[in-house]
Amino acid sequence: MCLNLLDWPGQGRSALESYRVSMRMRRLPRLPRRDSERGPWAGGHHGLEGRPNLVFARIRANQTRSQPGHRLAVFLTIAPMPIRLDKLVSERFILSRRAAQDAVRNGRIDLDGVRCDEPGREVELDANIQFFPNRPKARKVASRLRVLYEDRYVVIIDKPAGVLTLPTPLGEHDTVQSRVARYLMLRHGGRPYAGIVHRLDRDTSGALALAKTPEAARAFQELFKAHDIERQYLTVVEGRVPRETGTVNLALVTDRGDLRRGVARNPGEGRHAITHYRVVERFASVATLVACWLETGRTHQIRIHMAEMGHPVVGDLVYRPREQPRCKAHFHRQALHAQTLGFIHPLTREQVRVESPLPDDLAEWIVDLRNRFGIPGAGG
Repeated sequence: MCLNLLDWPGQGRSALESYRVSMRMRRLPRLPRRDSERGPWAGGHHGLEGRPNLVFARIRANQTRSQPGHRLAVFLTIAPMPIRLDKLVSERFILSRRAAQDAVRNGRIDLDGVRCDEPGREVELDANIQFFPNRPKARKVASRLRVLYEDRYVVIIDKPAGVLTLPTPLGEHDTVQSRVARYLMLRHGGRPYAGIVHRLDRDTSGALALAKTPEAARAFQELFKAHDIERQYLTVVEGRVPRETGTVNLALVTDRGDLRRGVARNPGEGRHAITHYRVVERFASVATLVACWLETGRTHQIRIHMAEMGHPVVGDLVYRPREQPRCKAHFHRQALHAQTLGFIHPLTREQVRVESPLPDDLAEWIVDLRNRFGIPGAGG
């Protein structure tokens, strides 16, 4: 709301400049009521639709220099300060702050007719909110989608194994992209945008980022294209990896001769690909738990590089050499997990680093390997 011109006594511009401040969260003074000044100010402290004038006010002079005895035009721009949804619920419905937060999280608060489960969401003081104390507790979207990090531009989720990142030409309905879109719709309403930034294989679990706006999608795609990303994976590979650390620097091609990706065999072929690795734990000569860092991010890079070393990822039926001796370690999927994702946010310039815990099936299987093969002479 912008008030009409107010009369400032003619002390000259310097007097006003001495009062050039921005008042935040300060009650405005009661102005004298005069017939010539009826309007928004006439109501005193309750001139804004019956609410206390707890507002943000900024005073600025116009560009014309005032002469002694003249009046100086001053604009006051008044806007109510936003408030957290849980605080507004607490005040509006006379609830404790904890009870208000629970009501929001459990889906019992509607904002503008749409369920809102964000206690920290900022709303206006006169926001249209409704409280339904007897509404059944909302089913958490987190049962199908675990969010590791979220801001206004990007959401990083914990991708479960067995789910595609996005649909194939067959048109699968249950994908990471569709789950994130549904999550954003239930959480924020409207028509959400869930843009693919990078991908994980169907059977790979772990941290996966999706953009919430087209602008963010372009920014993050450039970030990944420049490889300015920290990406660490955990994998269990067949056999005993002899070296504690190492680097695989082998270019990759999209067709190695059998319509599958693989390592380039001729100089100048393929795309540059580098994988750094470190041994975390050995399970006798049966298998090795390895941490991998990607300097580049090519499709199936870790799986191809590990297989080329003679230590394919356990459970990888695509790149495991057919002549490889049978391994005693068996897993129902490829044992690969995207553990860490870190970057400098391309839009906020903040440092972001998230870690995805090992999924239960992989964590339990590693414990089993440790019990069977981790102790010399045990298992077999």
